[in-house]
Amino acid sequence: MADVARPFRPADFLVFEPHKTRDPLFNEPRRLIRANLGALGKLALKEIKAKSGVAFETRTSLSHPWTFNGYRVDALWFTLHPGKKQREPLQRILGQEFADDLDPSYFHALLFGELALPHFTVGIRMTERSWWDTQNFHRSCKEPPWNERLSAAIRPLAGYAMRIHDWQKLYPCEQMTPGMLGTFAQWFKPGEHRLTLFRQWPRDAPELAAADWPQRLAAELLGLVPAWQAMAWSPDHDLVFRKDGGRA
Repeated sequence: MADVARPFRPADFLVFEPHKTRDPLFNEPRRLIRANLGALGKLALKEIKAKSGVAFETRTSLSHPWTFNGYRVDALWFTLHPGKKQREPLQRILGQEFADDLDPSYFHALLFGELALPHFTVGIRMTERSWWDTQNFHRSCKEPPWNERLSAAIRPLAGYAMRIHDWQKLYPCEQMTPGMLGTFAQWFKPGEHRLTLFRQWPRDAPELAAADWPQRLAAELLGLVPAWQAMAWSPDHDLVFRKDGGRA
């Protein structure tokens, strides 16, 4: 992968035009874009570690058509997921028989950046199979003082919105008071719905092509860490396994 992260170029978005998504002739351009996304992810995790102390690892998605992506590449992304040390407490709770359920790039709350034809997206994502994180988030939306903590972490994220699964309705983050989080929780079903908290830039946004975009993106992801911490499961934020409701 490339070591130096660069801004995006117009051609980066055009590899996702419908007639190109299955064409192996575009494997090399996609590989180069994937390498840049990997470099952007590495820059972000270093910035986050230095300024927040939170340790992430990073992965990128497949850049060529394959069974795992339905033989179509209509987007490429990187994810920032909890590091091995951060995953160990959950592994001890679940036991070795659930080791396969701890794939860090899918079964946990993730920070991500995704490039597609119309836009670039940054945010937090939980799949419906991230059982402990979705359960923890769902209860955090309803139970004080966790809903107050969650609201305080989400409301400063102007320009971001929350979405349940692939529904059209968006919940602007700056409107997510504890009461609105309770309403959101009435519709969100752990194990059935995925959750995305995100912001998008259209492909012609000048920020994406600016020389300082890699640093700006790292700052965006750093700004999401408090919300990620207030959503995801951790030993200090455990509303799933602890009988005392996560309180020390």
